Amino acid sequence: GMTPEQAAAHDALRGLRDRLVKGVNDKNPDAILADLDDAILFTAMNNEVVHGKDEARDYYTKMLVGSQRIVKDMSLEVEVDDLS
Repeated sequence: GMTPEQAAAHDALRGLRDRLVKGVNDKNPDAILADLDDAILFTAMNNEVVHGKDEARDYYTKMLVGSQRIVKDMSLEVEVDDLS
């Protein structure tokens, strides 16, 4: 069995998962960015490096918003294989 602390951690992770999936599927960058650390750093599939929430918002906008967007549509579904 799990300790109460472990159960709480899993519930927190499930909440994070559910919020992010909903944010992506609702095409709501505010919801996605809300859970990101201010100092987020990632390298996208096109090798573009994104650092910080402002750049993350700009990247999202460039990829998914407006007539010049790269991605026409995107949705997310998460299936958990095992507890972390």
